[in-house]
Amino acid sequence: MPRARLEQRYKLIKRIGQGGFGDVWLAKSSATGQEVAIKLMSLEQLPRGMIEQEVDAMRRCGRHRHVVELLEVVWVQPDAANPHGEVALVMELAGGGGLFERLVAEGAYTEKLASIILRQVALAIYHLHSRGIVHRDIKPENVVFDNEAADSSVKIIDFGTAIALEEEGGKVTGGGRIGTWSYWAPEQLAQQPYDFAVDMWSLGVLMYILLVGFHPFDPDGEAGEQQILANMKTGRVSYDMPEWQGVSPQAKQLVQSLLQPAPGERCTAAELVSHPWVLGEDVPSKPLPATQERLRAFIKARHAFYGSLLMGLLAHNLTKSAGADAIGAQGEIKVRDQTHILPYV
Repeated sequence: MPRARLEQRYKLIKRIGQGGFGDVWLAKSSATGQEVAIKLMSLEQLPRGMIEQEVDAMRRCGRHRHVVELLEVVWVQPDAANPHGEVALVMELAGGGGLFERLVAEGAYTEKLASIILRQVALAIYHLHSRGIVHRDIKPENVVFDNEAADSSVKIIDFGTAIALEEEGGKVTGGGRIGTWSYWAPEQLAQQPYDFAVDMWSLGVLMYILLVGFHPFDPDGEAGEQQILANMKTGRVSYDMPEWQGVSPQAKQLVQSLLQPAPGERCTAAELVSHPWVLGEDVPSKPLPATQERLRAFIKARHAFYGSLLMGLLAHNLTKSAGADAIGAQGEIKVRDQTHILPYV
């Protein structure tokens, strides 16, 4: 399809995300008036096979309340502006804001609210795993609110690194480290074969941050990339800090079950959706103002870190050498074995 015809079908309103290989646009269907998100990517450096892997994962997923839906895939013909052609992934719009950013903006949240949110994420992950899909990039940036309503649910987005395991008991054995390095499971860090359990580890890291406001391998919020990676290699996670005293024992137990170094000992998605804390049983409703402030500081530090990292990458022109591993769905630049998330402002 020519680019002009695509823009006849969908009015591109504004860019809402930007990455190394393309942009995410807020758009409106000319036929229905429905607002959608369009991920528009150049094929100059992005292999068609990588896009087809993302599309396959989203199509396998189908429709689920807590997973963003793929509505249409449009292959855009080469033209003078883009001689290599483009691909447009037309997706359901989840416009309610990112998980952590919205939580800190709305005041001190409660463990009860955290439980409600984690239940929705758990249902999404269980659905993906039941369809044979490993997301491989579960993190706060990829959990977004559906809309701006106070009771909005959340959805998982970004299938740029997702992969389908075709056989029961199968493992991912190639392709290098993929996803976001600070959420890697130990088996990914060690470059060993892995399966669905990597999503559960990543969710454990997310839940740890959500409950106490800092990363399990960077409790002081001052470590650089290499120090965090060194801490991750030890596999030791501390729960003895004062910040955990305000968290319920069952929430702490759940995080511990997710952050088990051995994949076979880790909580599965099926076990997660039936966990009492996820079901909201006896979960405290007391606000967590100190956690909210630590989470605010975590977000600020993360933005500053990735901003300075991006400048370094541009200075060394590393993005041009990233090849097939260079871009994920929501503005990620993947450089060799690591993924660095660039915040949108």
